[in-house]
Amino acid sequence: MAPILFKYVPIERIWGGNALRTKFHRDIPLNSRIGETWELSDNSAIRSEVSSGCYAGKTLRWLLKNKSAEIMGPGWNPDDEFPILVKWLDCEHPLSVQVHPTDCVARKYGDKAKDECWYIVSCGDSGIADIIVGLKEGVSKERFASGIEDLSFENFLLRVSVSEGDSVFLPAGTIHSIISPTLIYEVQQNSDSTYRVYDWGRVDSDGKSRPLHVEKSIETINFSSGGAFVERIEDGVICRSEHFTEYVRILETGDRLSFEANVQPRILTVISGMLKTQDGGEFRTFDTMLLSYSQECEFVAVERSKVIITEDFA
Repeated sequence: MAPILFKYVPIERIWGGNALRTKFHRDIPLNSRIGETWELSDNSAIRSEVSSGCYAGKTLRWLLKNKSAEIMGPGWNPDDEFPILVKWLDCEHPLSVQVHPTDCVARKYGDKAKDECWYIVSCGDSGIADIIVGLKEGVSKERFASGIEDLSFENFLLRVSVSEGDSVFLPAGTIHSIISPTLIYEVQQNSDSTYRVYDWGRVDSDGKSRPLHVEKSIETINFSSGGAFVERIEDGVICRSEHFTEYVRILETGDRLSFEANVQPRILTVISGMLKTQDGGEFRTFDTMLLSYSQECEFVAVERSKVIITEDFA
């Protein structure tokens, strides 16, 4: 089974922009704020559809139901959802100050937990972006709850600057936001659960505010963990979650990248450059592909390329 490519799905967000269309030449609707494109999803909100090859038009859900042993390996339950969701984020405007539920809180409210990892691809014209990645040391639940009432809680948020090539691991329970224009490659658990603490007082085109989830957020936030993990890794592991491992590779022209069959399924995304396979398949910037458990794959870099590989999720 060859690498499987899927159709991306653009989604409008109040904080989105048009960089994916104007700077990175994706087929994105004009005059719309596209905050996300979902690249690989078996979430009930969006089931990714194969874009080409013998399974064109089939969904990832169909593949897992009918080809689970080939794709995920023996013993995989075909009724289980694919555990990873892959997105590109175009954050032209600030995200809400938010947190994703932990397993404990998610079970309580019928939601899904979410660890996620950001890889910073671009930071607008300045080359630097400000993000929120947790709380300053010593902030208690009581101080934070009191600060929400008078908006002084912003003084408790840990702000850091990031630039192209930085990675940010956000375990569930980490309060976070993206403040400056930033293009991000995101790998996360298969969850669309977000609890908003604060949304900067903004309203949508109909004059309505988005709902906040203050009580759930306070219950979810890990007040003892400090900030998230921000690293700059040129070539190596950028994230080790108990739910997935993610690493970045730099390939010079002519370099080969090989994966043995019958080890594990993997996700590979081309961040920049171009790869080819022996059968003539071409994979360019933004392409995200699923590499099946049963398939041996070898890629050759046509030019200097950067790729991100996600594994250890099956």
